[in-house]
Amino acid sequence: MAMDCRHCEATGTCSNGAGGNSCDSCAQKARDSHFPFTRNKIVSTKGLPCGTCQGYGDVEVRVWNLQSTIGPILGLLLVGVVLLTIAGIAATSPAHHSQILTLLGTLAGSVVGFYFKGAHTLPKVPQTTRTPRLSPAASTTEPPSTAA
Repeated sequence: MAMDCRHCEATGTCSNGAGGNSCDSCAQKARDSHFPFTRNKIVSTKGLPCGTCQGYGDVEVRVWNLQSTIGPILGLLLVGVVLLTIAGIAATSPAHHSQILTLLGTLAGSVVGFYFKGAHTLPKVPQTTRTPRLSPAASTTEPPSTAA
């Protein structure tokens, strides 16, 4: 079930300000740039993309994308840290190599096995179709009367 953005009412364009213009929050987000020390110049605040959903009109897709990418990224970062730690210990410490390598190798193997074997489940892809709601009058179960 898709979750519509309540700020822009699933249109992707903010019109919550005075006179149908974009609100101050969305206008400020449109002015802010992704680069430091720069700002975008806005001529009119009418028709700016919604700052809550970034103009998508739907917040569920962004949540699903975040949930499906955070785990593997953390797994890859953990394996990278383990490999760097193994390299650092092998270069500097002459004692206890076997115990340290066993611990870190088991940790890295567990993470790789978990994420690349498919033992975990990703969140379900949000559905874009919706079922219409029945009105209370249409959902009665009485058979129609046959008056002659």
